[in-house]
Amino acid sequence: MKKNILEFITVIKHKNGELKITHNLENEANIYKLLREWGFRKSTFKGKKNYFKETIDQKTPVSIIQMRDAFWDFLENEEFINLPEGFSKNDLLNWFLEKNSTRENTLLAHYLQD
Repeated sequence: MKKNILEFITVIKHKNGELKITHNLENEANIYKLLREWGFRKSTFKGKKNYFKETIDQKTPVSIIQMRDAFWDFLENEEFINLPEGFSKNDLLNWFLEKNSTRENTLLAHYLQD
């Protein structure tokens, strides 16, 4: 099922009429919720952060880069609906690369903590 892209981005209209893709904390939280839906988790053992992907029968270690790649694939494969008029998939990919919308922070830890 395709997701609404507007859950993950915010479109800002400048005074000159130009539109820009950005994201806020709610959008970022929605990205982490999606990663959790896909099975990504975080745990801490002896003070060390561990990331893994959980499936029905196993847990596989992953890196934060693999989580970023999963969201990149979501954008690249256009697994979303409601892309605002005037924007292309490439605009989304450029936003993703410029803004690093998936990063290791307390928000990610909150949503992925196992």
